[in-house]
Amino acid sequence: MSDDHSFARLAAETRARPPELALALGSGLGELASRCEAVCRVPFAEVPGLASPSVLGHRGCVTLGNWLGRRVLLFEGRLHFYEGHAWRAVEGVVQVAHALGTRRFVMTNAAGGIHDALVPGTLMIIEDHIELTWPYCWRRCPRSGIRKARPSPYTPRLSEALRLAAAERGIACRNMPSISSLPAAPAPRSICAASRNGCATAMAAIRGDRRCFWRGG
Repeated sequence: MSDDHSFARLAAETRARPPELALALGSGLGELASRCEAVCRVPFAEVPGLASPSVLGHRGCVTLGNWLGRRVLLFEGRLHFYEGHAWRAVEGVVQVAHALGTRRFVMTNAAGGIHDALVPGTLMIIEDHIELTWPYCWRRCPRSGIRKARPSPYTPRLSEALRLAAAERGIACRNMPSISSLPAAPAPRSICAASRNGCATAMAAIRGDRRCFWRGG
């Protein structure tokens, strides 16, 4: 890897060979970056539109590298609204990935399961989000009876690829109808209400990144 860790070099490298996939490494997955043959690594603080994360385990680097012969763009951690970052910065990883030529983005995170089918280590494919910070949010829950249908922001093709890959390796993988997005640590009553209304997990990550997909960004 070159000693030049500037964003300008990162942009030049992606123009010469665009990454096939962007991958955001959530909590507990930061060590996966060590499996990648890094070409260029730039701290979030030096990337236009991003900032340094403060959450433990989120290194805060954009890494371009080669993984099993494929060019990939790794976001080692993410920014959260509850850290005090503006929504523009929270959504920034998606915008940066697009600007650097990536057209496929896989986001990961660790979440607390509130569904009986989820046990520690289970992979869950997220299909939808319930924003507990929205007015009348319960109207969007699967069991409300008045939920308006809307398309998932995530591509079914990539979801199916993950499901098949997990099955081949004997890894438990659940395709859940919705999750509960929370601004910070959830209160017990919020967890109970979310579970009764069909939510599978309680979490605070990804929801900001996802806003870009619903807007078509």
